[in-house]
Amino acid sequence: MESILDKKLVFRDKLAEKVGENKAAVIWEDARRRLAEIEKKYPSVPKGQQMHTSFIFPAAATYFAIKESEGEALGYEVVSTCLWEKSRKMGDKLRSFSKVPGFNKFFVSMWNPISHKMFGSEAGFENVFYPKQKGSFKMDIVKCPYNDYFTELGCPELTKIFCINDECTYGNIPGLDFKRTKTLGKGGEKCDFYISTSRKPVKNPMSSSVYYKGIRKDIEQRYGSEKANTIWNYAGRYLLDLEKEYADEEKQHRSFVFPAVAIYRAIDHYAPGEALEVTRAYGTKMGLKLMKALSTVTAVPGIPDLVWKKMPFIAKRMSDGYEIENVIVDEHRCFMDVVGCHLYDCAKRLKTPEAVQMICCMDKEYMTGIRGVDYKRTKSVAEGDDCCDYRLTDARGK
Repeated sequence: MESILDKKLVFRDKLAEKVGENKAAVIWEDARRRLAEIEKKYPSVPKGQQMHTSFIFPAAATYFAIKESEGEALGYEVVSTCLWEKSRKMGDKLRSFSKVPGFNKFFVSMWNPISHKMFGSEAGFENVFYPKQKGSFKMDIVKCPYNDYFTELGCPELTKIFCINDECTYGNIPGLDFKRTKTLGKGGEKCDFYISTSRKPVKNPMSSSVYYKGIRKDIEQRYGSEKANTIWNYAGRYLLDLEKEYADEEKQHRSFVFPAVAIYRAIDHYAPGEALEVTRAYGTKMGLKLMKALSTVTAVPGIPDLVWKKMPFIAKRMSDGYEIENVIVDEHRCFMDVVGCHLYDCAKRLKTPEAVQMICCMDKEYMTGIRGVDYKRTKSVAEGDDCCDYRLTDARGK
């Protein structure tokens, strides 16, 4: 009798790439055994749920088999990568269809009947359906069989893979806007789903950010162009939402903190656990780039002397908006401890304090480019220290 696992050989093939054919074959047999146990546990899956359990059960069995042999990280990677690829291919098809005149309107109009059948109560979902509006469809999923089954099986962490794959499938279709702000799989009280035909393309504001637009290349190198595009679009939508919700926020926060939070959230959404590493690495890279520019500017004769002449003014500008202690500013020193950072406080209000570490990494590097100044900094409030210790010493004679 053919197992549904036989239709998911992509898992086995991806696993073989990681551990070799022989070990993959052993793990695959264990996955078969685990799938049989799961099917025995749920002998009478309602017909409406079967199209969903045909993904849920094999994913769980494969994940547990790999986790037992090779560890949780590889199990999650294999399952998430394979399902991402499946969603990407579906997204490619929809993008191709979107070129056909009238397809997008038809696609949106079909969501009402499709959602009631594929994602209705008979399929194990509980939804809130909103009144029909021309050119758009909106619903909230408050109960989901993916979340229920994965939680019962002991692997709730797999739920978010399927949440993310929706965004991969529907999030990059020209002429369509797909929005989702929370999911059950990531701890939200619902999965909100909104799709509409877009009348006018909205430029991604991340691409206009002087300090952050360069991170797209780093993301593309790490995750590939397709996934990078999805991450970038998510960050752009997130930034637009922040700018709309906090329109009265001060300019410095909107310019520096909002984009940092948006890109951090986007990476964390599609590559959980990797955002801090990626953003800090970019912060250091961008800081070194700015350092070279600052070094060139301050290499002009007379500039180092002017810097020290204006140091009291520079110190005042550096400390604006910050809570400062232990200030020493004289002819050859500019020392201060920043014990309260308004950028960090803003990121905390946005529930993403880690995002500011990218700015700290920039700061630690670029200020070393000032000619005639020996700059040292060993602490950071955003990294959990008691202060940011700025130490600028006269180095004109060196």
